[in-house]
Amino acid sequence: MAGGLLTTGEEYPQVDWPHQFADDEVGILHLFGVHPKYRRTGISSELLQEIIKQAGKEGKQAVHLDVLAGNVPSEKLYVKNGFTVVQALTLHYDDIGDQDAKVLEYCI
Repeated sequence: MAGGLLTTGEEYPQVDWPHQFADDEVGILHLFGVHPKYRRTGISSELLQEIIKQAGKEGKQAVHLDVLAGNVPSEKLYVKNGFTVVQALTLHYDDIGDQDAKVLEYCI
């Protein structure tokens, strides 16, 4: 139905983050998704807030993530939930190659 994967350690060394944290103080959100049947029900925001809450309990000071350029619904979801767009850049993904993307930050 919905899920997300939070890992530890900075994965965007090329980004000039506005807030500086040690690698072990940063959670990286990967693979966040909700089944289409459950979209627009509020579950995305609920899950995202739970992930952020868990990151704080684990001592994280920030959560970073990336979103593909043009994925407006996802970007809106993240911004609505307190993330800030930090930078647009090209990122390399093992499965789809180089893609335009944006990186976002949430400070806990």
